Amino acid sequence: MIHLQVFVCAAVAFVGAFFLHVLVWRIFKPRNDINALGLVFVVLPFVAGVALFFVFREKFPLAHFVLSALLYLAVAAAYIQTYPGMRSNVPTLVIVNLVGRSKSGLTVEQIKTTLTQEQMVQNKVEELADEGFVTIAPDQSIQLTARGRTLASIFITYRRLLGLNEGAG
Repeated sequence: MIHLQVFVCAAVAFVGAFFLHVLVWRIFKPRNDINALGLVFVVLPFVAGVALFFVFREKFPLAHFVLSALLYLAVAAAYIQTYPGMRSNVPTLVIVNLVGRSKSGLTVEQIKTTLTQEQMVQNKVEELADEGFVTIAPDQSIQLTARGRTLASIFITYRRLLGLNEGAG
């Protein structure tokens, strides 16, 4: 039987990491979000968790520690995966935000004038460069880095596995 202690420890760890995330991002915005998220949500909690385990090992069995860590990592991984969509200008979220901020709603034309394709593409290219997935040459040509090629290979393989054609989804 899994004790409530497992859930409470995982929840406290996640809430602590989340508050640290908010604090760090308010003090200074890291240039590479994914690496910073890995530090805040994986590395630091791991170090703290191991230290706390040794302090409380008589009251907290190893099995409970492992289960808490697995639950925490599942929640943290889900958060890290959703973070890029929440922080970037994903068209769907931008439209929802625009309509939500308006008092009387917006027309499609009003949304189109606010949400330009050029702006959306430029933001995404800058984010990819900041995260180290692409490099931008002086002539503005874009090339994948090794990290970008790895990510592209994963997505291409995943789409093939699902039987999705290029551009379909």
